[in-house]
Amino acid sequence: MLLYSLRLAFKNLGNRPGLTALTIGAIAIGLALLTTMTTMSYQSSRVPVYEKRNQLNTVLIDTREKEARFADRLFRVPYLTYQDTMNLYNDKAIDAEKTYLWKSSTFLNDIDGKVHPRQTRTMAGLSNFFTLFDVPFLHGSGWSKQDDESASPVIVLSYKMNQHFFNGENSVGKTLRINSTTLTVIGVLADWKLPARFYDRTFSSTRFDDVFIPSSLAMNINAPRFIRCWSKDNNLRQSYALSDIDGLKTSECTWMALWVDLKDESAKQNYEEFINRYVNQQRSMGRIPRDDKPRIVSIKQYLDEIITNNATDGVFQLLAILFFLVCLLNTVGILLAKYMGKVPEIALRRALGAKKHIILQQYLLEVSMIALIGGVLGLGLSHFSLIGMMHINIYQSDYTVTAEAIRHLYKLDLVMIAQAMGIAVGSALSVSLFPVWKICNTAPAGQLKSQ
Repeated sequence: MLLYSLRLAFKNLGNRPGLTALTIGAIAIGLALLTTMTTMSYQSSRVPVYEKRNQLNTVLIDTREKEARFADRLFRVPYLTYQDTMNLYNDKAIDAEKTYLWKSSTFLNDIDGKVHPRQTRTMAGLSNFFTLFDVPFLHGSGWSKQDDESASPVIVLSYKMNQHFFNGENSVGKTLRINSTTLTVIGVLADWKLPARFYDRTFSSTRFDDVFIPSSLAMNINAPRFIRCWSKDNNLRQSYALSDIDGLKTSECTWMALWVDLKDESAKQNYEEFINRYVNQQRSMGRIPRDDKPRIVSIKQYLDEIITNNATDGVFQLLAILFFLVCLLNTVGILLAKYMGKVPEIALRRALGAKKHIILQQYLLEVSMIALIGGVLGLGLSHFSLIGMMHINIYQSDYTVTAEAIRHLYKLDLVMIAQAMGIAVGSALSVSLFPVWKICNTAPAGQLKSQ
């Protein structure tokens, strides 16, 4: 009987084809906009290093002067000073793995001069950065703790930089140059598509680091620092950023991020108590004048606040949902117009003994077919809409962002495809219940008498 109902449903798709096409079009267009907005939101809100989303925590200490504006959001809390970073990193009171890092920008040159030099986003950090953040390697590995201590001239390339300088070949053992310093390539990252660059607290989803070098080496070669200084140090900011590394280390300028691996809530609570004691101790020495409490924030907590404060995405997603609901309301009207012409036929079938639930099954199968076709068309439209939104993003960035860098943010994966098809079929069946139930409950006697 199911096969019979399926055949009737398929045959009935050709009845009043204009209305059938309108129904499919309404579902496809509404679903396309909804899926486009949902995919962008889903991809941008994915949690980096998901397995460690709660155990990897960054330390936030506001060392600014009292007059500074209150940091009401996490990303407004400045980075750490060098002295706070070193004090917390070297303190062994709490047994937890720690790492620190800071941002720079360097010019990378081919030794032979055959490849065009590149200005690179450079991350200076420690050897355990790669293991702590589960960084995937294509060739080689990161440097060792001994390399940290001896400031070894080694470098790890991103997948993109390895493509540029070595055409994607295994470049381990080959050399490149930053300024006059020759560095040996010891590792090449796989095509690491992070949802967001979380480890430097920017949570950028469009720009990723090109090279990674030991922090000690970066300081030895005087790699530029991205720093923020307050009133008493602000006049020295440029020299601290470009030349005076010794002065920067003793200043109150902020430029470093510290991460701590805390396995559970108890460990996190213990570490919070520890940094509270540390901050109080520093205040007794005349530092950290503000009353703001230090904080320990996990990757997930940080990302949740960024999403909560991103009002633009929420508005566009709400508009997409409302537009989809309008399309569904139009679908109800179209289905009523399509099926009301079938009332005499249904009355005759009912008079000849057809069961009501069999007729209901047939029309719900038909609606399911319409929804599936509309869903497939909607996914196709979503694909092209996402490509369009990607190019808008590139245009807004004045083409400083490449398609390769952000394509993962505009990609339909299996989760979004399954969700879109589920929404298409589920919503279509829901809105079709009223028109289908209405025609199936029409009294056969009245209809046959009128004929």
